[in-house]
Amino acid sequence: MALKDRPDPAWSGRVVLEPGWALFRGQTGHATFHKHYAVQIMFSAKDDRVKSAGTKSASKGRVTIISSMEPHQVTSSSHVTDVLFVDPLRYQHLAESHGADALACANVDSWISHIRSATAKPKDLRIAELLRELDEMEELAPGYSARDAARQINLSSSRFSALFRAEMKLPFRQWVLWSRLQRALSVILSGSDLTSAAYAAGFSDSAHLARTMKSMFGVSLSKGIAPLTRISI
Repeated sequence: MALKDRPDPAWSGRVVLEPGWALFRGQTGHATFHKHYAVQIMFSAKDDRVKSAGTKSASKGRVTIISSMEPHQVTSSSHVTDVLFVDPLRYQHLAESHGADALACANVDSWISHIRSATAKPKDLRIAELLRELDEMEELAPGYSARDAARQINLSSSRFSALFRAEMKLPFRQWVLWSRLQRALSVILSGSDLTSAAYAAGFSDSAHLARTMKSMFGVSLSKGIAPLTRISI
């Protein structure tokens, strides 16, 4: 089989999932261009591990920081790589507290220590309370929309949509998809099948979950999540 005909390798390794951040430690597989809400920080043993389609990513040494919603692509690797995914509000707090340049030079253990001590709340108390309530819900109902959220905090749909986008830097619908994906991945890594995880997170079906995974992480569920083991640190 020619090299170009070989299938792309799956991601393999361990993952930590905590509120507001996640850590992947292992060997990266190939990913197509994609973008997601989290700020992504890669600590690699070799340079040039990420291709960015924009100008908002920053590299210093072997650390690459990719901004929220920045299109990028990860190539496969035969060595162990640490990849952090951090809620943008939490990252903003870190950058303001420690300085972006200092963070770019920090190792992954220092990052995790800083992340755990950082706060990540929107400045608007109504949006902060809404996110707290949604986070406490075991399931986000299918079809939950900006209109439902606006009603929950007594705002018009148009006012809520503008306020949410100003606070969170993305439309509410995209935030809901990101939130659903996080819930689904947590369920999958706990041992459930894809269909059960999709319904538990409020996706219409497993195909909808798979499309969202591909769009936000550039990999299929079978190659990006199935080979991973969830751990705590």
